[in-house]
Parts: sequence; structure tokens; C-alpha cells
Amino acid sequence: MGTLTPKTAKSLCQRSANLKPHKFIYAVILGMTFCLPPLVFSQDTLTVMTYNIHHAEGMDGVVNENRIAEIIKEVDPDFVALQEVDSGTVRSFRTDQPGAIAHLSNRVAYFGHNLNFQGGGYGNVILTRDSVSAWDNVFLPSRYQGEQRGVMYVRTDVNGRKLLFLATHLDYRSKDVERLASVAMIDSLIDALKISNVILAGDLNDIPESETVRRIRQNIGLQAVQRAGGQKTVFTFPADSATKKIDYIFTSDDFQCIGYAVLHEPVASDHLPVVTRIMLP
Repeated sequence: MGTLTPKTAKSLCQRSANLKPHKFIYAVILGMTFCLPPLVFSQDTLTVMTYNIHHAEGMDGVVNENRIAEIIKEVDPDFVALQEVDSGTVRSFRTDQPGAIAHLSNRVAYFGHNLNFQGGGYGNVILTRDSVSAWDNVFLPSRYQGEQRGVMYVRTDVNGRKLLFLATHLDYRSKDVERLASVAMIDSLIDALKISNVILAGDLNDIPESETVRRIRQNIGLQAVQRAGGQKTVFTFPADSATKKIDYIFTSDDFQCIGYAVLHEPVASDHLPVVTRIMLP
């Protein structure tokens, strides 16, 4: 399957049950776990999206959170992993991007603040339809100065089953020492949380044949949804002329991939969004 428009992907990943929209709630993650009544889905499938938004700066050099939110609204996913998100930085005009994108897409935002930058924060975001039972942001091993990486997670219930959704953005350098250390820590985190239904999404900065991806499959035991869907590799970066696949969604083995798409959106960011529809175990 090749690249699709957000509208076509929404049709491909159409949810099997409609949920009522909920009020916007925005949570900033400060290395702590907070608890709320759990979100419970009354559906048999989930639509999941991952998108490196490049602080909402598009290939045209314009910073525009509205474009990102419109893509999310078109796809209408249950869970979204966003990477390279600013909050209150100079380059993004002091905009609270997690809050703005969540508000515009009618989602709940959980912000993993990984480093201070230009008077604000920078990190990963998870968007959900409603508040979740618990969430946290965990720093990953850092072998270089300048950019602290993190893995963020939310825990919730879906049809009475506990679900763990994780979002991350790994190191970009050619040597994979930090990426492999990060995979090992993510493996330990999943083990510690003791939840068998797992979804991991994000920008791994590595190709499908890499040791990074191999260890996620073999050590953590997660499958890439593109492989599960039987599709050929569809590239995700750079957005206007993609030549590499570095953005992924992985699931534990019990999930079944019933739809997968890399969206044709060559302007809004320097990455393409990845969307999958999966059937619950």
C-alpha cells in the first residue's frame, strides 16, 4: 500500500463504534505518575497514529499547528504519538503546542518534557480521546550532550483489557549505541509495568533492517504493524521526497493489523504521518 491522503486513511481506518467528543484536558508531565478514573473504550478496533511534527514547521518554513491538528481530525485516531513538539519556545512563537493541537483536534494531550529549549520545553506528546488512568515520562539513556530523549506512556482499559501505549523518539546519529541502550530501557519499562497488551509508536531514526528494529521485535517481542499487514516498506522521511522508513508503530503479538497507511502530506512537517487500524486481542 502506498501513501494515502488523510481523508482516505480515515476511511481505511474507520472506527467500528462512534464515541462522543469530550472536553479538552491538557496535562504536563513532570516525571510523575498521576491517577484518574480509567478511560474505557466500547469498541473492538483501535486507530493509532504516529507523527514527527517538526515543531509544526512545514517544508515551506511556516510554523502552523492548525495543519497538524487538521490531519489528526481527518484520521480521527484513538491514540496519537507526536514527536518534536515545542511548548513555549521562541521558534514556535511561545505557543503551547501540546495544548493548541489537542484543543484543535478535540483530544487530551500528555506532554513529556525532555529538555529545556529557547525559554520553553521540547519533547514527545501522546494524544487520547479522554483522560487515562495513569501516565508518565521516562528519560532514556543519554550518550551525548544537547538532547535528552524520553519515552512516554499512558495506561488505560479497552474492553476490560489493560493497554499500554508508549511514544518515543530515538537518537539520530549513525552509531546506534544510544538507540540500543534506549531499546533496552524501554524493554525494562514494559516488563516493570506488567501489561501484556502493548503499542509502541514513534520516530526511531533507524531503518527496518537495523539492529534497533530487530531488538524491538526479538527482545521486547513487538511486531511492526507494516510487517504484520504484509505490506512492502513505505518510506516516511523526508516528507516531500521520502527515501527512508524511520517512523513506526509496533504492537504485541495478540493484536491484528487490519489497515496500514503512510499519509501523503508533503508540506505540514518534514516527516509523513503513519496510521494503522488494529483489532484488539
